[in-house]
Amino acid sequence: MSAPDPIMMDCVAGERPHYLSAPILVGAPSGILCRACGQEVEVDEEGLTKPHRTEDVLAMLERGDYG
Repeated sequence: MSAPDPIMMDCVAGERPHYLSAPILVGAPSGILCRACGQEVEVDEEGLTKPHRTEDVLAMLERGDYG
């Protein structure tokens, strides 16, 4: 039985990202990270996060993905 596809939602864009030179946990991302979702993101000319999508964990909990 395969896992259901994750439910994705738009994350905030236009925020100043956080820069992490080294991952703080094993397997965690490093580089330019979205302050809201922690995903590695790209930035625009002004240094703000570009639009991106992230998993909607609350919606997946409600759907029963983790139980």
